[in-house]
Amino acid sequence: MKKRWKKIVLWTLAAIVVLVVGVGTALVLLVQHNAGFRQDILAKVKASLEESTGAKLEVRDFRLNLSNMSLDLYNIVVRGREADPTKPLLQADHLQLGLTIDSVLNRKWHVRDIILDHPVVHMTVNSKGDTNLPQPAKKSTSSGSTNVFDLAIRELQLNHGEIYYNDQKMPLDAQVHEFAINAGYDPVQSKYSGEIGYKNGKIVYGTYAPVEHTLQAKFGVTPQKFTLEKLDLVAGNSHVALSAAVNNYTSPAMQAEGKYEAELVAGDFQRIMKDSSLPIGTVKLAGDLSYQADPSRPMLETVTASGDVSSSGLAVKTPSLQTEIRELHAYYKLSGGNAEVNDVRARILGGTLTGKLTIRDVAGASVARLQASIKNLSLDQAQTATHNTSFRQAHLSGTLSADADARWAKTLDNLGAHS
Repeated sequence: MKKRWKKIVLWTLAAIVVLVVGVGTALVLLVQHNAGFRQDILAKVKASLEESTGAKLEVRDFRLNLSNMSLDLYNIVVRGREADPTKPLLQADHLQLGLTIDSVLNRKWHVRDIILDHPVVHMTVNSKGDTNLPQPAKKSTSSGSTNVFDLAIRELQLNHGEIYYNDQKMPLDAQVHEFAINAGYDPVQSKYSGEIGYKNGKIVYGTYAPVEHTLQAKFGVTPQKFTLEKLDLVAGNSHVALSAAVNNYTSPAMQAEGKYEAELVAGDFQRIMKDSSLPIGTVKLAGDLSYQADPSRPMLETVTASGDVSSSGLAVKTPSLQTEIRELHAYYKLSGGNAEVNDVRARILGGTLTGKLTIRDVAGASVARLQASIKNLSLDQAQTATHNTSFRQAHLSGTLSADADARWAKTLDNLGAHS
């Protein structure tokens, strides 16, 4: 009797295993070879996504590969609230998602790779400030969230991306081409590292000329810290380099610090601002930045910036004056909501200019004081530089030295000065 029951149990278990394998095999065959079945699955996914986010998903087809545990989606379109159906919120040629099972018994797995090919993003803001981002019909009551570090994505690639942003309220128009991300995850350090950048970016603000630029950056991020190892921004002949570290970036007590170097060519600003009266030359800046989040204080009081500014020469050409400022140097600092520009030195018209500027409570009362001193300014050179006919006919010679002290608050309407 016992042998009979044992035989029945064994056969029953065997039948269940065969049934599970058979059902699993049938499902895989249906997914791989039955387009209608795949569309039924997609319809359920689309309905779930629209209900939870308000976004409308369109996918031409997908392919499931059990041999390497990967899923491929083709011709993806995500629609938000855009008015133009030809410019959806997101569209992409192909998305590949690969998984690796670490332990079946412990139900542990990680994302092996995510590869997104030719994503195109359209972001719009109308004159009322409304965006094309989707909104769910019902507010979600779910408190669950996915931690990107739990996913442990070993390889993340985004290839040949495009981003288009149009803000009619500001007004601002921007676009980025050849946008790319290449990143990976180190499970030992619980850290993502990689590169992000684009080769062809353009920003147009108001009536200014377009700012064409490129950007490349290397980064690292852990659950506690974001590190910008290096960022290079190039626009025309100007260049900015930045490195930074942000601690506790998910906390209200976020802290950040960084260093920057910039070489700004004035000709680029002339073109962008369409103003030929701006000086011609190169200005160099180098310094440090820090930020300590504090919701109870104005933004400018939580930021500290300091550094040096210098230029070997700036050519000034206006309808009334043509001269050159040489050996310009100054030290600047923004701290606690106050700004200072100290140790200003420059050579102009054969003389030496020195001075300092202080502004107290930049975000509020903005009380300013400018102290300047000019020594041994050449009157001959001043006559040559000016385009004022009566002044040039005065036949002045010799040198001029003078001191000036000016104070004002918020605007120059209440300027008070003496020399």
